[in-house]
Amino acid sequence: MSKSTYQLIFYFFIGFSILSCKKEPISTNNNSGTTNNVIEVYAGVHDTSFNYYEFPSPLEISIAWDTQNLYGIGHDSLDIDSNGPHNLFISLFALNQDSIHLLTGMPNPFPSCMLNSQNGLEIAFYSESYSIGLGQTNTATFVDRLDFNERIDLISDWQTNLKMWSENPGGAGTPPYGHWYYATSENYVAIKMTGDKYGWIKINASDPKNPKIVSYAIQK
Repeated sequence: MSKSTYQLIFYFFIGFSILSCKKEPISTNNNSGTTNNVIEVYAGVHDTSFNYYEFPSPLEISIAWDTQNLYGIGHDSLDIDSNGPHNLFISLFALNQDSIHLLTGMPNPFPSCMLNSQNGLEIAFYSESYSIGLGQTNTATFVDRLDFNERIDLISDWQTNLKMWSENPGGAGTPPYGHWYYATSENYVAIKMTGDKYGWIKINASDPKNPKIVSYAIQK
């Protein structure tokens, strides 16, 4: 057999081996020593392995105003995993700028948006340091604001009770308002259920003081 024939056979087997390779899920070992498949989860991305719900029209938080039409408050909740009990609770505190002349002293409460999770649901957060003077700092925590296709399953910071944003009084330092306060479009809240099931909530925050929940998804 000629040298060129051997070379042809060699390259045939190399090509066949490459074409035969299949992309497998990333695997990792858990504490019990067994191997699990790790499914990568990205904000805004879902398939048949997720429970997915999209509102026919985005959900808005209804505000009830006080007798002076100065302070408003709104609440709503979601059953993220569709098992009965609601596990995500949204609270929105508003201040009517048209009635601001009725305000005496500092606002109480300051305008803010809060997320509280229960029944095994957690929310991704980030921390932000700010100066309080004399070389000292304090730390504020807020709901993390993700862009489309940001990875979720590698996030390590989770809590159950967080501010999305909050206007803050002056005083010691200048506390931040949170990234969601400056949102201009649709972004995502990363969520995690007991059992390491990950998901996301899509929110139209083009007006952060009137957030609209568009859709959400969680692994089955």
